[in-house]
Amino acid sequence: MVSALAALDNFSTAKHKQLIGYFYKEYINSGRIDPEAGKILRTAYDRRQAADYHDFVTLTKSQIEEYRIRMAEFIKLVELLINEKLSELNVE
Repeated sequence: MVSALAALDNFSTAKHKQLIGYFYKEYINSGRIDPEAGKILRTAYDRRQAADYHDFVTLTKSQIEEYRIRMAEFIKLVELLINEKLSELNVE
């Protein structure tokens, strides 16, 4: 989703950290969206890194449910941003 938003902004990268940096710069640091909304993106990246590079990563059921809810909210927010961009471009 963030990659699609970046593409609409003519930003391209193969690096997750650069994509997250772009999102923070363009949407969070600029005040377009609430910083709380973007924290799940960083959390998801950090958790993925931990799972990829550590022997054991443990999450509780409640942690997983919290992340799922927060990510669903984040996805809705990014969808709104994408739809705004598409309407600015007159693309349906």
